[in-house]
Amino acid sequence: MFCAYYLKKNGYQVRLLEARNPYEGASSINAGLFCPSHFIALAEPSMKSKSFQWIIRPSSPLYVQPRLDLNFLRWGWQFFKNANVKHVEKSIKPLLDITLLGKNLFEIFLEEENINEHLYSNKGLLMIYSDEKNGIKERKTGDKARNLGLDVEDLDRHKLLELEPSISHIVKGAVHYKCDSHSTPTKIMDALRDKIRDLGVELHFGMKVTGFDKKNQLIKMIHTDQQDFESDITILACGAWSPILAKSVGIPMLIEAGKGYNIDISTPHKIKYPSILIEPKTAITPMESFLRISGKMELMGLNTNIRKNSITTLIHAFKAFYQDVEVTKENQMDISSGFRPLSVDGLPMIGRSSSISNLFIATGHGMLGWSMAAATGKIITELIQESNTSIPVDAFRPERS
Repeated sequence: MFCAYYLKKNGYQVRLLEARNPYEGASSINAGLFCPSHFIALAEPSMKSKSFQWIIRPSSPLYVQPRLDLNFLRWGWQFFKNANVKHVEKSIKPLLDITLLGKNLFEIFLEEENINEHLYSNKGLLMIYSDEKNGIKERKTGDKARNLGLDVEDLDRHKLLELEPSISHIVKGAVHYKCDSHSTPTKIMDALRDKIRDLGVELHFGMKVTGFDKKNQLIKMIHTDQQDFESDITILACGAWSPILAKSVGIPMLIEAGKGYNIDISTPHKIKYPSILIEPKTAITPMESFLRISGKMELMGLNTNIRKNSITTLIHAFKAFYQDVEVTKENQMDISSGFRPLSVDGLPMIGRSSSISNLFIATGHGMLGWSMAAATGKIITELIQESNTSIPVDAFRPERS
């Protein structure tokens, strides 16, 4: 939607085609975090050992469904090839640049469009740990963040209790990334949708794109399950579904769908700060009128089945780290899931196709789609205008090797 927003603001006629309704998918059900602190690419060395340990533990943050899928095997091979120190170091600046830009542009959007200020907060993010070994590792990341100019504070248990009295007895401490922020995604998505409609963007929800007509290395027509549309410029921004449409125009794209869940808690609570629980890899976000528990990473393809074991794991993680918050049976029945589009190197794919000159690609944002959304929309607009981009974008080339 931010691509549509910035293009329309710059005078383009824009049509948005979306197969799902506005409330489906990761855009509305994510943890609502803006994380410049997440400058370490998902493809990093410890993932090699962690992945194999997690696979054999039912309660682990990662679940992999065994399947004979050649693209999945290729994705896994490339991901592990990229999980090295050299790649991590090379990725830090691009990831930091785009997340800082995304956060800044998002704040400008909220101010300029008079979006409810209660939907966004700059309290930062607590990375909470129960094992001191993990605390040492996170403090090292915090040191690196400080060296990059981010505002970070180490908190022992006593200092953390002053900020967040609801933590349980197992918590040892946290690293407070004051540079981060959080929001209520569903209501902000409502506001963004209403804004682009008011600007004159033509919205088509529940309309599935089925293919393209291509001539002389240009997309001339977009086919949907309801009608066809002529197109001067096409932006492929379909998240985990992007490889399907990319393949239809001869572009190979390795993206794996990483399914995650959330549980919204409406019962009273005193949690003030968003957090990520380091050991169970679970995010806790206080939103406008409820508390959201988010987490798990399931590599099952585009499989929408909800695994009860995953929900139980999220609830157990929450109850282990926080006290005095009830998770009702009704909460446990009201579950949402969405797919994170995971690239093979942990960096998004943003840019013009090298083989189809009027096709632009914006996908592969992994778990940082919300953090990068506004920046992606701005960059795509700048590329279409053939103007200088707000940040260097070479690292995000869609068809990079």
